Amino acid sequence: MTNNQTSAPALRGAAQLLATLPYLIGYRPDHSLVLVLTLLEDARRPGSVGSRSARVAMTVRVDLPPPGGGAELVAALVEPVRRAISGSRSGSVVGNGSEKGRCGPTIALLHAFALDVDDVVARELLAQLHSKLSPVAVVVHDYFVVHGERYLPLVRNGVSDDRSDDDRS
Repeated sequence: MTNNQTSAPALRGAAQLLATLPYLIGYRPDHSLVLVLTLLEDARRPGSVGSRSARVAMTVRVDLPPPGGGAELVAALVEPVRRAISGSRSGSVVGNGSEKGRCGPTIALLHAFALDVDDVVARELLAQLHSKLSPVAVVVHDYFVVHGERYLPLVRNGVSDDRSDDDRS
């Protein structure tokens, strides 16, 4: 018997997610802010051994704002993020797992990629993402500044890297 179903490939980390952006949005973005919202769901039944599964709930690409325009841009993105979460979890932000037959909490993780942006705008966008998305219980899990084939993680796995470029070696 042959199974013709295909499963989504497992991505391990933000660098692999960055490599898939052209496939998620249909082209290679530049001079953009790309947000990928994933929902991390507890697939275990109470008392059983299992694992968490993650799925992409939303992908959005927007043009970069001018310097000082990050607050307005990020504010416009909050409602689509909130809708993606509530549509996936019947309105709960971090639930007890009872919605839609899930057994454990679901966590919203944001992976953000600022492509071809200067450092001032990149850091402004990061500050705005933290301040505007924290109230809707979204964790900025990864934030990468991307220039061509190179990237600089300012947040990786939920931890900010506040070192300057000179401190990195």
